[in-house]
Amino acid sequence: MSTSRIHRTTVAMFLACVLLGPQSARAQGDPVTAELDAFWAGVVRSVTEWSIPAQKATYHPDAVGVTGTRSSYKTYLLWSEFAAKEADPAEMSAPPKRRILEFRFSSRVHDATTAHEVGLYHYWEEGQDHYYGTVDSYLVKRDGRWRILVEIQLELAMTEADWNALRP
Repeated sequence: MSTSRIHRTTVAMFLACVLLGPQSARAQGDPVTAELDAFWAGVVRSVTEWSIPAQKATYHPDAVGVTGTRSSYKTYLLWSEFAAKEADPAEMSAPPKRRILEFRFSSRVHDATTAHEVGLYHYWEEGQDHYYGTVDSYLVKRDGRWRILVEIQLELAMTEADWNALRP
């Protein structure tokens, strides 16, 4: 699929969400925003505690990942990535390291059972440089649980200044 087609598809999906009735998630006291905040707190916990099963549980079983650059994309089933990690004893028994993961959102659109969250994340692991990346996730709520259905992480040159430009 061409880059322009992917961008058009992403824009079309976003506009459909906006035009077909989801509400802005910035409303104070919105219970769905509170649920989504709790979901992202669970994502943070699963990464900082390095729990591969907990990380996997944040994704829908059919979740699709999209990675790459503006000119070259790759898609894959996210659960297959977790299966590879679970099969690797080194991943499952990774030595304890201090990790930080934070999210800041520039756009949060949802209804009661679907959400599109866009923003940045900040990741740091002991002994490594700080990393700032994009988060563009489509989520669904099934059986009372939010899960990521599509996660797009492009290798864009994000900086601490970009991070600081978004309010916490």
